Amino acid sequence: MPNTARYAFHNMPAHLSPLETFLDPITQAELDEISIGEGWHCLDLAAGGGSVTRMLSEAAGQTGRVTAIDQDTHMLTGLPNVDL
Repeated sequence: MPNTARYAFHNMPAHLSPLETFLDPITQAELDEISIGEGWHCLDLAAGGGSVTRMLSEAAGQTGRVTAIDQDTHMLTGLPNVDL
């Protein structure tokens, strides 16, 4: 189990949901501007609760890949084109 003693936002919905609610629309708008599409390979560094990882996964589609990195990845399971 990773050492999260000094981690400011533990990967728990209660800690991350308010941040995602506020920041995800801004992030989605930025990703839309970049026009990430089918087949892209993306990196989500400090993936946290995975909301951006899910956005990237959907945009990259079945032929794309997303690598998600975080010290705690337990909330990032079940996405077929995501490597942790």
